[in-house]
Amino acid sequence: AAGWYYKAHEAGFGPEALEHYAIALKKQEKYQEAIQVYEDLLKVSPGSALYRSNITLCKQAVEWKRNSNPAYTIQPASFNSPAADYSAYPLGRGKVLFTSDRGTNNNSDSYLWTGRSFSDLYVSDDVSNQVYPYDPVINSKENEGTAIISPDGQTLVFTRCYVDQDYNAWCKLMLSYQLGGEWSAPVPFPFVKEKVNYGHPAFAANGTTLFFSSDATEGQGGHDIYFSQAEGENGWTEPINLGTLINTIGNEQYPTVYKDTLYFSSDQLAGLGGLDIFKTYLDSKGNWVLPMNLRPPLNSGSDDFGFVVDTFAPLKQDVLMQGYFTSSRGGI
Repeated sequence: AAGWYYKAHEAGFGPEALEHYAIALKKQEKYQEAIQVYEDLLKVSPGSALYRSNITLCKQAVEWKRNSNPAYTIQPASFNSPAADYSAYPLGRGKVLFTSDRGTNNNSDSYLWTGRSFSDLYVSDDVSNQVYPYDPVINSKENEGTAIISPDGQTLVFTRCYVDQDYNAWCKLMLSYQLGGEWSAPVPFPFVKEKVNYGHPAFAANGTTLFFSSDATEGQGGHDIYFSQAEGENGWTEPINLGTLINTIGNEQYPTVYKDTLYFSSDQLAGLGGLDIFKTYLDSKGNWVLPMNLRPPLNSGSDDFGFVVDTFAPLKQDVLMQGYFTSSRGGI
């Protein structure tokens, strides 16, 4: 896209084309080039706090790349494929539930937005060394993805994106229960509204608080993170927005929870380019602390999201935690 934005700038489409060009450069981690573009924009709008802020963020990104976080080492997951594979959720030792549009014999139609198959839930099993589609009660001809199971193992929550006649997929949070050892037919959450997107569910450790993202109009802009509480038998409270310390005019998505820590991704908070992974937690007064960027090697100029801790993994010496995250970065 960077080349086309630059062509648009040369064709006289103004500062907006240059802004998008700079964003595209950041996503390629061409931070020095992006700095030069923002400096050119400042010549046109010397008082722009946005351009000055982005110059500072690009310089910070250069420093973060030079001094990556030594606490983390990363490597590609064994179940990756040439398709889009994302949102891993550990089911047990060596067993991971994840989303993919790799396609199967039962779901070979093409999704026009991507040109690939519709997404479904899959399981990677190290014991059998196989990857296979998840429960056929859950997978359908629509797009399914980003699933989680409650701590007691009795509730499954996932995202299903429907394709209507205009080919505009509205995504809903779906709910299924364990009945006699099988998942019940999934139904939308009671608070789901039409023509609003919901997705990326995450249970808190108590199993009764559900975090998720939505682009509801009452939010701060883009996708925001909300939470809802289980109420009575199969009931849920109206969603509550997490507020402006976490949510921005950009996109906040893919929340996950580990103990007292909330992880999520944002493309607007201070980061390296696309979606970056952040963490926060509640202080002694019940307020969220300022989100902290997890920095490279977890974050990059590309989209990085879906950070999850694998509590089933046997840990090697000097390893404190092991888990998964998703990235659109190249070379993996």
